[in-house]
Amino acid sequence: MPVLLEKGEADINARSKMGHTPLVNAASKGDIAMVLYFLNHARANPLLKNTFSEMAYDVAAANSEAYLCDILQSSEKQWWKEEHGSEDQIYDPLILHSTVLVTVHENQRATGSFALSFMAPKFSASALTQQDFCGPWSLPNGRPSTKDDVHLPLISSTGNSNARANMQRGWFWMTEWVIDKTDPTVDAEGWQYGKSLTEVNHPWTATAPTSGTNWVRRRKWIRVMKKRMDLIGSTNEGMEGSDAGLPSIAQEMAGNYMRRANLALRPEEEFTDTAQELSRYRQAIQILLRGIKVDNDPSTKLTASSLVREYLQHAEELMELIREQEENSGAFQ
Repeated sequence: MPVLLEKGEADINARSKMGHTPLVNAASKGDIAMVLYFLNHARANPLLKNTFSEMAYDVAAANSEAYLCDILQSSEKQWWKEEHGSEDQIYDPLILHSTVLVTVHENQRATGSFALSFMAPKFSASALTQQDFCGPWSLPNGRPSTKDDVHLPLISSTGNSNARANMQRGWFWMTEWVIDKTDPTVDAEGWQYGKSLTEVNHPWTATAPTSGTNWVRRRKWIRVMKKRMDLIGSTNEGMEGSDAGLPSIAQEMAGNYMRRANLALRPEEEFTDTAQELSRYRQAIQILLRGIKVDNDPSTKLTASSLVREYLQHAEELMELIREQEENSGAFQ
């Protein structure tokens, strides 16, 4: 296959009778090397679905291939940005996918003192410091969360996402919690070692340290959830469906609601006109308000409420500016 692709004799996005692309097939087999080749060299589209409404991510998640899921999701975000860069559409895996892999980190720090620093360190959750704000258990974004804190998302059964009584489970668990050992940088027990639990993009290794005390380690516990059959292929649950569940999954998978609100503004892009700017601020405000309703964290709710006030004030200024522009336009007609 790689030879044919390099010669331009094969279509990397060609589908079988069941709609499977080469990328979907590679993901279903857990073939990391081929998935990386298809994505990075052949530019395979990870957003293509087969006849079962499955993307490559879905089949990888169904097989608990956590490492592949991370690779595919990163590629999906890039493709989504390229395809929807000029539209007010936010990447949300809970809407795109029928199968989603959920991750919780188990975190520990090396124990001991200087006198023992020349011995192989022992690790314990009780050795974590105040700087390790993620705690013994956390979501991938660093937010403290145990496995028991993770709940299935809710969706609206009537289309009215504000009616709590009309919410129902739109997903079910396919597996129990298991330790992920698919990552090449983990040891036989799933641990990976480093110097920081909080630094973004911190390098990790599967090799346990032989000396020193300033070490940390973590391992990933994963669980797979599946969307109900009657909802697969449907997008009518929308963002409300994602935010309606207990926030541990929904916020993590969607990037948490404050981050989603910021993404709705598209800060890296200039607004084409005042009307577009107002539209995006309104969308950001709605995302924040929906998130606040289901957020159980007082600190994040306070921050989000401050953002709502700030965005509302700016939206009012934009509305006033639009009215002035319309009045001036009418005066010259």
